[in-house]
Amino acid sequence: MIIGCPLHNPNGKPYIVAVICVPNGEYTFYLKQHLHEREDVYCDTGHESGLINVNGTRIALAV
Repeated sequence: MIIGCPLHNPNGKPYIVAVICVPNGEYTFYLKQHLHEREDVYCDTGHESGLINVNGTRIALAV
């Protein structure tokens, strides 16, 4: 399951994130990297790729 939400950033503006939840209870975050004009006023950009492994297949996330 993937859920979109804001995430607190202790260094400034919040991030726009995708929370990736897997059946075993683990989760990770993908922070949006390419913000639109109006988003960058209120949010900060992520800096890591959105690559995740799903059953041996690498996929990239985009928010």
